[in-house]
Amino acid sequence: MHADKHDDAAASGEETVNLDAAIKFVLAEYGTVRDEWRDSRTAQQQTFAWTLAGVAVVIAATFNASVRSEQPFLYVLAGVIVATYGLASFGIWFGEVSRMERAALYLRGLERDVGKLDVRVGGREPLVFERFRASRPSSDSPWVPKSSSLVVGALCIYGALPLLGLTILVDAAAVSNASTAGIRTLAWVLVVPVAVIYLTGMTYFAVAAWSVYKTSSVVPGPFRSAERRPTEQLTELE
Repeated sequence: MHADKHDDAAASGEETVNLDAAIKFVLAEYGTVRDEWRDSRTAQQQTFAWTLAGVAVVIAATFNASVRSEQPFLYVLAGVIVATYGLASFGIWFGEVSRMERAALYLRGLERDVGKLDVRVGGREPLVFERFRASRPSSDSPWVPKSSSLVVGALCIYGALPLLGLTILVDAAAVSNASTAGIRTLAWVLVVPVAVIYLTGMTYFAVAAWSVYKTSSVVPGPFRSAERRPTEQLTELE
């Protein structure tokens, strides 16, 4: 009889220790993923700033030094650089946006799983920020919408940069100067592939952006992997 009670107490104590360890592990994982979210946001801002700075330098050098009339090859090169640089930078920036939203999606799953525990802080679940950020609460509590306007604005600017490069190429191809006939031909030859790459890239980004947008306010379901998530083990230990 006493042995059974001792075994039950030992099992209960071991379960409590395992539960505490699992909670610490989940909180550490939450902090790590939150750091990834923060790093991706910083990378977005840095990429955007450096893109605008680089394009500004190219444009200033192109239009302030009479490159169009005196050095037409450099003028064509500037158009190619602006178009490809803008599109490549857009890909890098959007990759960071996807990384940020992937981290946010995972955090919402962790928050949901931790919320299943019988743990409350001030009468509410301990981890709620990412779910609060993603969607308006059902109550009448104050809420600030996500900064979607920043993403829309960045999309417009990034979409305009390759168009600026294409405009420069078309302008170079339209210059009526016998001495620049070869340059005009080169510009026309470059317009087609640059335009195709631009349309293909923007179509891809539009589809990918819509896919990311659809996940921005949802909480993921349980993972179907062979290995159980720590929070699934944690729920079993309750």
